[in-house]
Amino acid sequence: MIFTATHRLVDKAKVIVAEDLTSPIQSKRNYGKNTNRRLNTWVKGLLADALTGISHRRGSTVHLVNSAYTSQIDSFSGLLIGTRKGDRFYRTNGEVIQADWNAARNVLARLNDNEISRYTPYKTVKRILQERTDRYKSELTDSGSSYTLGNKTLTECELVLDHV
Repeated sequence: MIFTATHRLVDKAKVIVAEDLTSPIQSKRNYGKNTNRRLNTWVKGLLADALTGISHRRGSTVHLVNSAYTSQIDSFSGLLIGTRKGDRFYRTNGEVIQADWNAARNVLARLNDNEISRYTPYKTVKRILQERTDRYKSELTDSGSSYTLGNKTLTECELVLDHV
């Protein structure tokens, strides 16, 4: 299944952006230390082999990016606002979007992020994202029923400030 899906992906894309899965996957299920280690290694190795091998043979390029917090960022704002619960991502403006789609948009955006490289530690990634979120919030100024962000005016419906 993995190799078939990878071939379908390469049929559609010449450039593939994927999360770097070399660090251990943390799971809430506990099969035991040895079993978890083997499952993580097997799945990640199989995915990596399929992506690199097939894309190389068929002329596509694979770019690996840092995976830290890609599923917890609102892909429309790039900020640590909103909440992921299962397969849904709840944006602070009330909109609910599919969580994997949101994360995929964040992975693609990470390719062009100059501050977060593939090897940036996850704690540093969180600090960078939190600073961006805090900076965004501090730039918002209340002006009655509309808000100003830099030179852009937002209505209360467009304002994404409630949750962090």
